[in-house]
Amino acid sequence: MSRSSSRIGPLPRDEWTDRVLDVFEIVEGPKGREQGSRSNVILTLANHPELAARFLAFSHYLLRQSTLPARLRELVILRVAWRQRCAYEQAHHLNLAGYAGISPEECAAVEGGLETGAWTELERLALRAADQLHEQGRIDAATWDALAARCDKHLLLDLIFTVGGYTTLAWALNTLEVEVDSELSRDLSIADI
Repeated sequence: MSRSSSRIGPLPRDEWTDRVLDVFEIVEGPKGREQGSRSNVILTLANHPELAARFLAFSHYLLRQSTLPARLRELVILRVAWRQRCAYEQAHHLNLAGYAGISPEECAAVEGGLETGAWTELERLALRAADQLHEQGRIDAATWDALAARCDKHLLLDLIFTVGGYTTLAWALNTLEVEVDSELSRDLSIADI
C-alpha cells in the first residue's frame, strides 16, 4: 500500500520506534515486537502510538474478553460494518464469523432486515439494538427491557460498547480510506460498499 492511496498511510518500517513496537505487541504478541504488523489498520494506527495503544487495548477487550458470546459479537459487528459501509471491518469480520459458527447465508442475512435471518430472539434484539444505536444514538425502552430480561448488566454494557467501539473504528477506517488487506479482500458480500 502506498502512502498516496490512503489519507494517512501505514507507518513505514524506518519510522517504527520502541513505542510503535509496543503497539504491534498488543495485537500480535511477542512476534509483533519482532516482526511488526502486516495489517493496514494496525500500521495506520501506529502513526499515533499513544492513541493506538489505548484503542487497541479496548478493542482487544471487545474481541477477546467481552461477555458477548462470539457468535452474537460477530453478528453485531457485521451489522455495524454494513450500517457504516465499512469494507475493511466487514472483510475482517466475515473472516472471523465462520470461526464463530456463522454461515455465509447468515452473514448475508445480516445485511437484510431483521426478519430475514433465522435469528434467535436474543440475536434479533441485539441486531435491533445496533440499528437503534446507529439511528437514534440510544436503545429504545422496549428493546432495552427485552434485552434486560435475557442479559445481565455486563452483557448489556458490552453490547453497547461493542457497537460504539466498532462504529468508531469504522469511522476511522472509512475516513482514512484504509485499504482492505489483500488476504481479506476475497468475496466481500456487501456489493454496494
